[in-house]
Amino acid sequence: MLVKLLWDLKEARERLKANSQTSSRPPRSDPPWHGAVSREADSEASGNADNPEDPDADEDRAASAVKNTEPKGLATPAEADLPGGAAAAPTKKAGRQPGAAGHSRPVTLPINDTVIHAPESCVRCGEALDAAGFVAHGGRYVLDLETNLNAELPGLRMCHDKPLYGEIFCGQCGHVNRSEPGRCQAEPGWSVGLSEWHLVGPMLVSLLVCFSHRMHLSRRRTQEFLRDWLGVALSTSTINQCIHEAGRAVEPIEEQLVEELQQEALTHADETPWKEWGQLLWLWVLVTPTICLYFIGYRSKEILENVLGEGFVGWLMSDGYPVYRRFQKRLRCWAHLLRKAEGLKESLSTEARAFGQATHDLLNELMIAIYEAREGPPVDLTPRFHERLESFRELCEKHQDCKRSPPCSVNVNFPEIYAAAKISMS
Repeated sequence: MLVKLLWDLKEARERLKANSQTSSRPPRSDPPWHGAVSREADSEASGNADNPEDPDADEDRAASAVKNTEPKGLATPAEADLPGGAAAAPTKKAGRQPGAAGHSRPVTLPINDTVIHAPESCVRCGEALDAAGFVAHGGRYVLDLETNLNAELPGLRMCHDKPLYGEIFCGQCGHVNRSEPGRCQAEPGWSVGLSEWHLVGPMLVSLLVCFSHRMHLSRRRTQEFLRDWLGVALSTSTINQCIHEAGRAVEPIEEQLVEELQQEALTHADETPWKEWGQLLWLWVLVTPTICLYFIGYRSKEILENVLGEGFVGWLMSDGYPVYRRFQKRLRCWAHLLRKAEGLKESLSTEARAFGQATHDLLNELMIAIYEAREGPPVDLTPRFHERLESFRELCEKHQDCKRSPPCSVNVNFPEIYAAAKISMS
């Protein structure tokens, strides 16, 4: 009975000590006071070191300190005046109210060019049409960007064009040929359409997508930039519609990226929580030297199987999530292995501490050797570490069935470590 109580006490203590630095837990699961304690320990350790501190590390610690000390959950002044901090319920529907004066976009920019879209040949008899007989019946305004990289001062310039559409009478067969803006048919799963009858041109749409997904600007900030720097007034709803239409326009590229991804020699995969409209989803990211592909959905194996499937022939670098284990050519992320080894070093079990120390020392030594080899001429480090790796194989096999204590049962798969080391060193 005493032995069982001792093991239970050790297990509870190990679980309480586990954090993002000693396990695969995400940093958000750490207690609020853990960041301050870790920073104090790091500052004391760095003060006694002979080498100067890394400036990047200082920036990371400063950013982390600001994040941890930032007040959360504070009510805005408007919310503070209400009972219980609740926001006031809207008394009317959003948008234009019945009987209110309408609002339209004023055309204040000068027209740079008038583009006539005239039919070139008769759709009935194929006879060439005379452009002089074109009669305009409609048009639109287009705001777009122009780039001239060959100019002395390359940059962006706004242009305001006016495309015209109309009819031409065919003198051969009498058919009236009409030109119209191009439109794509509706597709299942998409609530936005694709049409040339659009105020925003393709280059300006690309800039809006860059602001949203690359610069991470909100719709309001994007609207502010366009107004202040380019003199263009666009509503946030128009900006949002352009971004969604761009997503539908580039959807065919997704299949091409998946095909190329399946032929890559090494692919890094990871997943993280992602909220959309209050619903908890997961963001799956697959990265290679030339491809970055992501999907948003549930945390299930179906997404990974739909992307990689049976056609994936390369190595998959991932964490210990069980979904990835169906792939035979799988590598474990060394950052996760180092954290697990760090957790073993802090174990109450003497045997687990020794195993964690050996794992941590070997991985660090391999990483240093790999970085040094990358700076010089190509060299195969496998013969140099062959004996160390074989000894570590025996150590892993010795602890393979150690499942009574959580520290000893940490999932450290030697073939994955060996494969990662062999690929990195070759």
